[in-house]
Amino acid sequence: MRAKRGRVFQLQATVDVATLYVGDQIERSLEGRCHITSAFLTGVLPKNRQKSNEIKYFNFTKRRVRGVLRWFSIWRLYQYVKLNNFNIVISHRFKSVHMMLLVCRLLNIPMIGVVHGIGDFDRKYRQRYMKMLISDGCSFVAVSEDVRSYMIKLSCGFTKENTAVITNAVDIDYVEENQLSRIEARDELGVPKQAFVFGLVSRLVRGKGHSYMLKAFGFLFEEYPQARVVIIGDGRIKSKLKVLADKLNITEKVIFSGQKTDASKYMKAFDVFVMPSLSEGMPLAMLEAMSASIPVTGSKIPALVSLVEGAGGHCFEPKDSASLALIMRLYLEKPRNELDALGDSAYQYVRDRHSIQCFQHGYQ
Repeated sequence: MRAKRGRVFQLQATVDVATLYVGDQIERSLEGRCHITSAFLTGVLPKNRQKSNEIKYFNFTKRRVRGVLRWFSIWRLYQYVKLNNFNIVISHRFKSVHMMLLVCRLLNIPMIGVVHGIGDFDRKYRQRYMKMLISDGCSFVAVSEDVRSYMIKLSCGFTKENTAVITNAVDIDYVEENQLSRIEARDELGVPKQAFVFGLVSRLVRGKGHSYMLKAFGFLFEEYPQARVVIIGDGRIKSKLKVLADKLNITEKVIFSGQKTDASKYMKAFDVFVMPSLSEGMPLAMLEAMSASIPVTGSKIPALVSLVEGAGGHCFEPKDSASLALIMRLYLEKPRNELDALGDSAYQYVRDRHSIQCFQHGYQ
């Protein structure tokens, strides 16, 4: 690739904020070295999202990327890749990976599959498919050592030789430059200026553990009337979470801010960033919170323990609202100077361990 500019095809299943961020950073890593086309099976980027490289929307319906109909979509992908003479394919998450495995095998093009989380290949049919189609031309990137261990233990084609770890990273300088001030961020999110805010940023799906966070807050809100929960994100369980908040009598204390294109700029609105997930790969939102000098806490799962403890924070038992409530109380009782010191510790940790330079070098 150094001798001449190669052509790279980067495929994502849909416009998912976390995956999109990683894809953008890969583009930056390879900028100037090759021509990059970014593509999406479904969805379209928001109008305010500018991209310097070529972009392709396939606009497949949901029916066209599953079941028997997905073979028509695979054929269309095959035609597109062949016509454009791509040298390398980068695919994100299972849906894109499994469709491109066959295409790349037929065209004899090397493929890099990026696996973002534990659990993506739990289903037996997915494991059978991978075992059947992974060839010598395939390489894989796990976003954490835990994800890599998970993949290899499946014994479905992922090996120590073909699977590398490139941890997700955050562009700390970008986060710092684009942050709103504490007052500005709170104004935009509708948060009282004097509130103590526990913030979450994630898709509203079951595996992210939002319900445990709300139940934990239900133990505390009467004792700490200044406390609030702010949830940035959207997803299929939003209505259920609102019903739960109403049942717990905390509706007026919980702010559902919806999806934000650049959630990192609102981090200064939080006093503590919380991640109650049941499983994670390498959570970018937590890294962005650290980049904003915000103390962090998360559930005691492999992907989060090293991050939280490395940043000087405290972990709680997953699915255990009482355990989370104890940690939240601990933060509520801390004086401001101790919270600021924890935020400084988190910032230093992310700058030392998860810089964008290490990420870019890995993909190059």
